[in-house]
Amino acid sequence: MDSPVMNNEHPSSFLFFLGGLSSGKSSLALSWAEGMGKKRLFFAPCRASDEETRARITRHRQERGEGWDLVEEEVNVEERLLNIMCECPPDVLLFDCLSSLLANFLEDGLSDEECLSRMERLSLLFSKAPFPCALVSLETGLGTVPMHPLSRRYAALLGKSNQYMAKRASSVLFVCSGLPLLLKGTLPAAFA
Repeated sequence: MDSPVMNNEHPSSFLFFLGGLSSGKSSLALSWAEGMGKKRLFFAPCRASDEETRARITRHRQERGEGWDLVEEEVNVEERLLNIMCECPPDVLLFDCLSSLLANFLEDGLSDEECLSRMERLSLLFSKAPFPCALVSLETGLGTVPMHPLSRRYAALLGKSNQYMAKRASSVLFVCSGLPLLLKGTLPAAFA
């Protein structure tokens, strides 16, 4: 029987970290990525639209520390990822987070069909990347049904988007209280 520990040298690994707010998913993804190589790229789709978000972005930058290149792209993620893959591939890429990207799509007025189409294409890009990737996203399906129509729409679209990513990811980890629970694939050696 194969060991449930993944070889950190595997060049085409795509890890999907899923969890609730402040569950520790970003910290675990960061820890995994830091062990994957020296040329690390953090891909951030988050919009700094208010003071609280700006403070969170600053805190995340401080947590990453030195040794990270940064790409900030709010909407044209596929194009930027393709450029990175062709022109300057890193040793590892950490994308944090899918939930912010979907919020950007909705804020920009994309239809449900366009949102899902772009998310499906993005899942394919991550799965075909010539370097290891980690993707972080919120799990919205554990709470009550939101009261506001936009919140229900967001939760439904994010749930479907998460399914696209989980289907193509080599490993899926659900994070709760800073602990990873393996849902698919093999557990990275860093968490064994």
